[in-house]
Amino acid sequence: MLTCAGFVIGTSGLAAAAFPGRNGEIAWGFYHGSPPCPFNEVCREAWEIKSQSLSKQKRHVLACNALGPAYSRNGRRLVFWEGLKGAFVGSADAFRTPTFVPNTERGDDVTWSPSGKRLALEFLPTDNSETTNIYSIRPDGTQLRQLTFDNRSFGPAWGPTGRIAFGSLSHPGIWVMNADGSGRRRLTHAGHWKSDPQATVEDQPQSWSPDGNWIAFVRMPTDYYTDLYVVRADGRHLKRIARGDGEAAWSPNGKWIAVAPRYGFTISLVRPDGSHRHPVITEPQYGSRKCHNQALSGADEGAGFGGLDWQPLPQR
Repeated sequence: MLTCAGFVIGTSGLAAAAFPGRNGEIAWGFYHGSPPCPFNEVCREAWEIKSQSLSKQKRHVLACNALGPAYSRNGRRLVFWEGLKGAFVGSADAFRTPTFVPNTERGDDVTWSPSGKRLALEFLPTDNSETTNIYSIRPDGTQLRQLTFDNRSFGPAWGPTGRIAFGSLSHPGIWVMNADGSGRRRLTHAGHWKSDPQATVEDQPQSWSPDGNWIAFVRMPTDYYTDLYVVRADGRHLKRIARGDGEAAWSPNGKWIAVAPRYGFTISLVRPDGSHRHPVITEPQYGSRKCHNQALSGADEGAGFGGLDWQPLPQR
């Protein structure tokens, strides 16, 4: 396993959190193309997960060759996806080696249930086709359950009330369903690209508000551009709040949304109504030395964010 360190987040001894909670650290995945390495003509790309407290301004490298960090509801654990291997779970408050979640080798976009007893994730098929469905599984790799069957579902986000939001390309838009896959309801209608009527616009959920009343999601009207929207959990009051952002995480206290571009170097904060945007974290061009030497080979050059989450802490 190509992890660089255990988890280094100063929140030991967390009790069960009451929500809305206090804002803990922000964790993010970042990928970056590095210069050609000696004896290798292929530019190598490094993936890494980091975290930082906005109050202490101290940054931690949590894992290498990994993206998509997601905190458990009580802030004690972190799950992420490690390239070509699957999902890993670790403690969010100590130097500990993350544990592999069996049966997740073809999983992506992992998210916690409110109780922390299950994970939901997008599964790719074994036949290398482009079909994807949503499954849930226990953190120990048992009780794998398929929740969607349309072969075009992706990007699950498990909300605080127990419902799961996800995107679909069979009926483009944001959908919600119960934890067992029942009660599916469509919230948004994504449509098709203006430049290509055959191409489907993707709506992908990013984060629920801590009270469970709103969903932040990304709309991708083209391959290279993204808009950030919020919508109520019943499908009302759809609003675009930012342009160009591809990742989002609602603050545990509900007052802010952390946002980041798919391609770029800066995490910003914005109010849920789109106001008061300001930068808070900037990535260096080539990432950390810890992960640089473990970069995966054969990837395209570029830099951007791959996953973003905000750690919830219990109220004092």
